[in-house]
Amino acid sequence: MQHITRSAMITFLAIGLGMSGAQAKDDVRPIPDTRNLTAEPAQPPVEASTPIRSPRAVHVSLMPVGPSAISIGTPLGFRMVSTADGFGSLYVLSASGRTQVWFENIRLRAGTPMAYPRRGLTIRATAPAGDETLLFVAARDRLEGLTGPRQVTNPLELQYTHDGLRAAIQQKFGDLKRERWAFAEIKIHVHD
Repeated sequence: MQHITRSAMITFLAIGLGMSGAQAKDDVRPIPDTRNLTAEPAQPPVEASTPIRSPRAVHVSLMPVGPSAISIGTPLGFRMVSTADGFGSLYVLSASGRTQVWFENIRLRAGTPMAYPRRGLTIRATAPAGDETLLFVAARDRLEGLTGPRQVTNPLELQYTHDGLRAAIQQKFGDLKRERWAFAEIKIHVHD
């Protein structure tokens, strides 16, 4: 069995700032001379002239359910998650050179994993053997998909080359601010 690497990573951004404590107006006590420190009254905060920080960036993950190397005919399954509410799409670059969309503009809830395929749908690895690349894209905003304005819920063949599909995704999402969208990519090796 060949060694397969996955280029999927889950990144969760957790930011927490806090401050506690109180200081009475004239309650400043010197620190004993055994230390090389001094205590001074706190300075009032300086008003910030910069705007409030934008919402946290979107991060996503895409993981296979099962091994990342499978034989032809084996069912495939995936689990995806986004750190922000929005809309997700899953694209496939097949070992045959074909491209597909497995879904587009599916509603995502922050932190809630989504399984694919959904109940009633089975996806199997098909010939030829080689690497199948999956691209999961999530955005805060609903955009017209690569197949048009409709929502796609079943796999469809696309008329793109592998490079053409990557370029179309970049063009579709590239104008958005980077914190508004994210993508994850994995490879599944299909063998005889």
